[in-house]
Amino acid sequence: MPIPANSKVLVAPLNWGLGHATRSIPIIQSLLDNHCIVSIASDNDALALLRMEFPGLNYFNLPGYDIRYSYKSMAANMLFQLPKILGAFKKEKKEIDRLQKNQDWDCIISDGRYGVRGEKAQNIFISHQLQIQSWNPIAASIATLINKKLINKFDELWIPDEEKQLLSGNLSNANGIHKHRFIGVLSRMRPLRIPIKYDIAIVLSGPEPSRTYLEKKLISILEGVDKKIAFVRGVDDSNLASNFNDNMDVFGRLGSEQLNQIISASNLMISRAGYSSIMDLFALHKKAILIPTPGQTEQEYLAQYLDKNPLFTFLDEKEISQLSELLV
Repeated sequence: MPIPANSKVLVAPLNWGLGHATRSIPIIQSLLDNHCIVSIASDNDALALLRMEFPGLNYFNLPGYDIRYSYKSMAANMLFQLPKILGAFKKEKKEIDRLQKNQDWDCIISDGRYGVRGEKAQNIFISHQLQIQSWNPIAASIATLINKKLINKFDELWIPDEEKQLLSGNLSNANGIHKHRFIGVLSRMRPLRIPIKYDIAIVLSGPEPSRTYLEKKLISILEGVDKKIAFVRGVDDSNLASNFNDNMDVFGRLGSEQLNQIISASNLMISRAGYSSIMDLFALHKKAILIPTPGQTEQEYLAQYLDKNPLFTFLDEKEISQLSELLV
């Protein structure tokens, strides 16, 4: 990793699902292995997850983005909420400027947070989503132009993918980005040689209410399936076992090691088509059924693009009743 040893580094992932936080984990670990002094800034669930993974680090709260999914197109969601998003950028930029006066970080690594840049620091942005997807080509073009203009405010873009074997397809087309590098597939997981315990592992994450809606659908569909299932809900809940079936072991939010064990001990995965989840599955070489979050055109693109990969099967949520047929 091109960060000098012993540097003071801030890592700031976006709290938009848990994917930005989870793919920050191998970066944070690499920095710590390089004897860097690492601090973390985020909000809500992403911050809680990283506190659990790295309890000894310094943490700072940043304003949340509070994005709502009112439209089927991600580009449309971004464009119509642009004032709110730009306001969040300004708030987090103001907070980073305040913190930088005291912390004096040498490097600031932002995963998806466009306002996290600091004076007198090397500012790095992490993203694989450079070409914004939309059913409306005009909206997609405008959103992509804005996206790349914001990224070019940083000193460098890091793309979590392999340049010659793209998992992200055309999403990571970096034309128009001044300085970028591919840093390889990022995953907190490692292959484990352990006995298979579960026929299926379900790992859910992402924004509400779509996460809960899919959870209820999966419980209903899998009620009569004669298979042993691990159901990782990805949220904290004191009543984890309520409304779940006898063939399911139910878990809330898990640390990387626990999740690694469950996935490694499962024959098949069911998950959203978030890019960080895909990178984890790719690293573990696990077959998976990918169900994109409705309205997230990036996930829809990834699931369809990867459907030709022998590891992945695309299933539209509107056709979720067909899930049982895929499990035969």
